[in-house]
Amino acid sequence: MPFSSAPDTLCREGVTAEAIGLVRSDPAAKGWTRKRRGKGFTFQDDKGQTLKGKRAERCRALVLPPAWKDIWICPNPRGHIQATGRDEAGRLQYRYHPTWAAARNSAKF
Repeated sequence: MPFSSAPDTLCREGVTAEAIGLVRSDPAAKGWTRKRRGKGFTFQDDKGQTLKGKRAERCRALVLPPAWKDIWICPNPRGHIQATGRDEAGRLQYRYHPTWAAARNSAKF
């Protein structure tokens, strides 16, 4: 089966984010961000409002490395890409929804 290494395309031919109960997320779209605050971080929505409660908990649960910069977090908890950020070397890194990661991994092996 043909595979795609692109994070926003099919994980294997015929299997889309929608087919496995997710929605396609676009890191170029508006999203949430992470800002340093003291010794920790806060998360903000696309209007700059600090996230609280379950939305902030979901962001913390992504366990984004502290060294990542230019963080984008998908506002939809069912987005196939949950977050992106730049590592210390400037490379774009991704955090995928666990369902998407499992589907991609099963397609590889």
